[in-house]
Amino acid sequence: MIKWSKNYLMGIDKLDEEHKELFRISDQIYNKVMERGDDAKYRLFLMNETLEYMLRYFKRHAKGEEIYMREIGYAGYEFHKMLHDEFYNMLLKKKADIVKRNECSKKEIAELVGDGIGWLLEHIITEDMAIVGKGISAISSYNSDFEEQLKNVINTNLISFLNVAANVKIINRNYQGEDFGKVICQKMVYNLGSRQIVVISGIEKTFLIRVAEMIYGIDIEDEMDLVLYSMQTFGANFWRAIGQYFVGNHDLLSLSSNSFIIARSIPEELDMLKPEKSLLFLNYSRSSI
Repeated sequence: MIKWSKNYLMGIDKLDEEHKELFRISDQIYNKVMERGDDAKYRLFLMNETLEYMLRYFKRHAKGEEIYMREIGYAGYEFHKMLHDEFYNMLLKKKADIVKRNECSKKEIAELVGDGIGWLLEHIITEDMAIVGKGISAISSYNSDFEEQLKNVINTNLISFLNVAANVKIINRNYQGEDFGKVICQKMVYNLGSRQIVVISGIEKTFLIRVAEMIYGIDIEDEMDLVLYSMQTFGANFWRAIGQYFVGNHDLLSLSSNSFIIARSIPEELDMLKPEKSLLFLNYSRSSI
């Protein structure tokens, strides 16, 4: 169900093979729970065993990647390591919670797989590709204004690693929450030193489903929980990566909160926040904030 793509290749064989294995583990978990997910004892056994294996495997993978970054003197090492630590601690917390309760629901498994795939996919296409000079890091900083750079960053990631030729353009530089169709909306709060940065993002549902089908390779209308978990984690880390691109490596952006919000609340949210930037993008056939 969960598809590996050559677009996720860094060009470093060892790391690429390890990324493939992480995708394979996630796919295996989800397939097994779909087969025997109604058996509570089996769900618990599956999650305990899988999380234990994934924790060991990811820790080894992250350590190898971090050694490589230090060897080449990679400037983004500290931020990258912070992301590794966050993901590992998230897995550790989930395992501890399951052990404490001695139970695990099908929804929790969908959340784990969705969070894992969302995190891994975004991490590869932004952070890992930056190590080898691709993706965001291939875009020259400060060669244009903020809005032009933001547009370039979004387009680069969509076309290079998701095969989505969106060609997004800004059509409204003072967006106030006007309706543009069925939208999945997300509110993310980040900390940057003593500052707090709030990002509200809305993606048209048809566009999100199209991207999800590319990732999962199936008609995913019946798997919306899995898709939403993936996209929630992907979105939070995607916007954080873009933010880190603009602030540089001197200060690290950390995620404080991440939640879905209803579309009709966006005008009120924007009115309260009075954001410095409120942009509406349009691609060739679909829209997104």
